Amino acid sequence: YRPRVDKEVLRQYHGGIIALSACLAGEVQRYIVKGLYDEAKKTALEYRDIFGEDNYFLELQDHGLEEDQVVLPQLIRLSRETGIPLVATNDAHYIERSEAEMHEVLLCIQTGKTLDDPSRMKFETDQFYIKTPEEIQKLREAQKITDDAFTHILDYIRAGRTEREVALELEFFMRRQGAEGVSFDFIVVSGKNGSLCHGVPSDKVIEDGDFVTMDTGALLHGYHADMTRTVAVGHVSDEQRHAYDLVLRSQLAAIDAVKPGVPCEDIDKVARDILEAEYKGAFEHSLGHGVGVEIHEWPRFAMGCKTLTQPGMVVSVEPGIYLEGKFGLRIEDLVVITEDGCEDITQSRKDLIIL
Repeated sequence: YRPRVDKEVLRQYHGGIIALSACLAGEVQRYIVKGLYDEAKKTALEYRDIFGEDNYFLELQDHGLEEDQVVLPQLIRLSRETGIPLVATNDAHYIERSEAEMHEVLLCIQTGKTLDDPSRMKFETDQFYIKTPEEIQKLREAQKITDDAFTHILDYIRAGRTEREVALELEFFMRRQGAEGVSFDFIVVSGKNGSLCHGVPSDKVIEDGDFVTMDTGALLHGYHADMTRTVAVGHVSDEQRHAYDLVLRSQLAAIDAVKPGVPCEDIDKVARDILEAEYKGAFEHSLGHGVGVEIHEWPRFAMGCKTLTQPGMVVSVEPGIYLEGKFGLRIEDLVVITEDGCEDITQSRKDLIIL
């Protein structure tokens, strides 16, 4: 179901409504993208007539998209010619977490549903908002404990330890540093177990030649950190070294591509194309997910996710390779999207460490 605009209904019930021309998907903007300026102007004037001179605005958005550069100057021209005022906006479903319920109501209005309808369109979480600087600072503090735990565990891991022992030591360290808990059940897998991208710590003994992958995170002030590192014990094969270098290269390329206004699926594609070129089908999950009050939030760096990145989003970047019966590895950082790119708030080293 796609909501539609019924102009006759709007003419009847427009009282008290302030309307904007919308994003690139709006009727006026679509005409401009198609090169139909006169149709765009005619449509804008029609909406002004419906809502009234003080209640209709042309909406300027710049998310770094090619179409934005086509639309923006024409909207400014349109404003000059018609007197319809301009407003500058940025795509966000809502600003504060407390507004999530209101957003659900709006979705019901758009789709002709009620809140108690189990088939209605709804969002999975209440996390579709832009994080404040204070929230991002809490994430930094949680990530700092996670980074410190990784530094600590490097002196603990050795051949003869079990996966479960390493996982417990990581958790104990984080709690000793003040963590309220852990972000999720840790993943610590080694050797062949590493080919299970969501494996659980077992009593398997770590051996020389194993990769050890650790997906961990501290919970602090109600905010979740998330980080993955893979280290080697004793020695590595040429194949292990090559796979590690490839995963790291794919992650660095993806992080370099993160900036405002980019469809999330495009970030996933940067890393996926590098890995698929040599290990087809070995990258078994999406590249990343939002992190904050929940460990998995919006948006997702994933195939099919067309959400545009925006400043204030905090997202993981975690490519991996999983070779059944051999080994697996993953490298994961948290990045904060900024006005002109992103900041990697994960400080742990990620060169190949051989213990």
